[in-house]
Amino acid sequence: MATRATALGAAVAFALTGGCTGPHDTAGAAGDAGGMIVTVMCAPAGASEFSADCSLEREDNQLTIRHANGTFRRFVLDGENRISSADGADALHVAEEPDGFVELRIAGDRYRLDRAALKREQGSGNDADS
Repeated sequence: MATRATALGAAVAFALTGGCTGPHDTAGAAGDAGGMIVTVMCAPAGASEFSADCSLEREDNQLTIRHANGTFRRFVLDGENRISSADGADALHVAEEPDGFVELRIAGDRYRLDRAALKREQGSGNDADS
């Protein structure tokens, strides 16, 4: 019962912090498995504007972006700070934004990730490439 209450408390805390993020805020909390969970700006297929409705989970070099409706996309960061689709089924387009963000576009979904945060989390001084 205590584990269930702890999980519920963590979910509520995540929901509350996710609701307070600004348009480019990527603040989050550590996940149970030692990974990171952060709120990211996204525009799922059909959305005209970005919103803070997605979360990014990171475990080592594996990234999972979850949409509010439960769907998700998985990506991999390689040692050169390049991002690729984990399953490779759809073409991934990566665009550097002048404000320090990277925009990922895949099958109509769009995501804005903080480039500096990706480098800090990976512990590398290399630049992200497409």
